[in-house]
Amino acid sequence: MTAREMRYNPVLRKAARLIGSERPPVPPSLPYTLGYEETDGGLFARFWFRTRGCTHSLGGGCTMCDYWISTDTDADETRSSVERVLAELREKQPIDLLIETSGSYFDDQEVKPEQRTWMLERFRELSLRYVIVETRTDLRANDSLKACVEAIHPATLIVEFGVESLDPWVLKHCINKDTRPGSVQEAVDEVHRCAALATANVLIGAPFLSLGEQIEDSARSLADVLEMGFDTAVLFPVNVKHYTLTGWLRDREMYQAPPLWALVDVLNSLDTSLLPRVVISWHRPRPDYHPGYTTRYLRPETCPNCYQPLTTLLDEWRKSIDRAALLAQINSISCACRDEHEVNKSVPNQPLLERLRTQQRRIVDELLGGSWGADYLESIPERESAGA
Repeated sequence: MTAREMRYNPVLRKAARLIGSERPPVPPSLPYTLGYEETDGGLFARFWFRTRGCTHSLGGGCTMCDYWISTDTDADETRSSVERVLAELREKQPIDLLIETSGSYFDDQEVKPEQRTWMLERFRELSLRYVIVETRTDLRANDSLKACVEAIHPATLIVEFGVESLDPWVLKHCINKDTRPGSVQEAVDEVHRCAALATANVLIGAPFLSLGEQIEDSARSLADVLEMGFDTAVLFPVNVKHYTLTGWLRDREMYQAPPLWALVDVLNSLDTSLLPRVVISWHRPRPDYHPGYTTRYLRPETCPNCYQPLTTLLDEWRKSIDRAALLAQINSISCACRDEHEVNKSVPNQPLLERLRTQQRRIVDELLGGSWGADYLESIPERESAGA
């Protein structure tokens, strides 16, 4: 077993690969999507373009992620998508642009190096403040990163890393992410050496954890990524999506996504001086563009009485210049479902390791034939304290 294979939970990896293999591919008729939201100072644009898919996901990736898959695309399609998007952006005039793939911008199997720099050079004609690209901590491509910084100048390049958690045990046994020890710190340091900015995606809602454990892990990871030098962080709650292990668990009443009040708990855990460095995302559902998906994913909820006022205030977060005051407004919302949430955070659960083994044993029994991986579950150690 290689060092990388040892960073996976083989039960989760095989189950995620099996469930993910049922994903319908994105057809060539959907070469890109483009959306907008308000940010501080102007418009934030989100551009996704079709690729073969996330390499990590294709091999049996994260338990909560439904990254789309497709066939390999050629340079002509990507160039056509960029030119069509560029024509619209000239009219919309956003100040920030997020460029999304179905995985990592710095994965050569998804985006060729020459495509990366060409694309950024084309977007350079816009008067942009920030251009954001997403990747994993093990895919930074130093030479390509430097070229991308230069290609988009004078806009600033932000590299957004899918950190999710800084707890190695949670990453391996709950999220199934093979983050190499030390790679997160290496990633942020390298980005800064290349004169770019670094942001960390932090998840709230890892499966197999209790509600209280989910909040604690997210709060600790969020504070720690900011402490280790990330310029900003993105906090996002799990949306239960198609063709994911969290969706499979939810259908069998072994998983429930945390309510939006859990996101508020994590924000409340931070020193108010850190709030300007934290963005929230996925607190509302996004359009489901994929024509092959026939059912909606499940968004994080509260209740009909407070959902609208709460999400309206959360919508203001990205563009707010006084997030401490905005958080105080959020905390002023009183609702019976929030009281229930407070109770649920402390509801007794099975010990974590016992709970995880029980639920993953059902994965073995119902998905993997009843024996494959059972011995591995008995070898999983107790969770230790989180680390970077």
